[in-house]
Amino acid sequence: MSFERVASLADLPGSGCLGVRIAGIEVGIFSVEGDLYAMENLCPHAGSRLSDGDLQGCVIFCAAHGWDFDVRTGFRPGDADGFPIPCFAIQVRDGSIWVDLQDVVNRPKRRRQMADRDAAQIERLAPDAWPRLRKIRLRALRDAPDAFGSRFDEAAARPTESWPQSIEELATFLGVLDGADIGIVRAVKLEATPGTGNLLSMWVAPEVRRQGVGELLVEAVIDWARSEGLGRLVLDVADLNAHAIALYQRMGFEPTGETGNLGPGRESVREHQRALQF
Repeated sequence: MSFERVASLADLPGSGCLGVRIAGIEVGIFSVEGDLYAMENLCPHAGSRLSDGDLQGCVIFCAAHGWDFDVRTGFRPGDADGFPIPCFAIQVRDGSIWVDLQDVVNRPKRRRQMADRDAAQIERLAPDAWPRLRKIRLRALRDAPDAFGSRFDEAAARPTESWPQSIEELATFLGVLDGADIGIVRAVKLEATPGTGNLLSMWVAPEVRRQGVGELLVEAVIDWARSEGLGRLVLDVADLNAHAIALYQRMGFEPTGETGNLGPGRESVREHQRALQF
């Protein structure tokens, strides 16, 4: 258990909703009939802060589009077998509020499944398949520029020979559905940290998100890491990338406390590190 003091009871406003940041993670504190609950504070629909919404009883309604979640469980009302927003252990000690990000109290009861999970396949690319890498990488950078350290214009200008070389250097996996590439993830051993690999370049096409493709890609990297004799994977994810955070949380990646940003010109895009031990 690793509880951290996040606020005092006096900080909790009359609305019963308080937003705090812990190790780079946005966390909402909600008061229901005198009891406190803590869960990730970003709505998975559009990334709005749930603590800015309207708390009615035990249900918070997102201010952006009205999506509703039971703050006690993280589930949408009527979907107790679905996939919740992660909720964390919370305590009150001597007038202060304490939260443990490492103690997720609402793991989903079932794995997310695609309508036809077997229809999607994961392929590891060989260097001669570099045109597929270039195409999907550019699509990812165009779709989600603040999710990656690289920029679209830089990647588009890379010389041809750099693409097959990068496949030799990084294990590269694509999700494929009906002959189309629909997702990508890459991985590399961290030479400076023996036994550890880095998961990076993760992206899923918008038309197949929330259908299990992300899980398949992460599983491919976990299998790769084990085959390489690694015992730990790390990754960096933007603080406001609610969908990715929820995916990594479901797959067992926990915050390490390390934080940063995307670098020059994009310092406002904050990110944090997560790790999986196996």
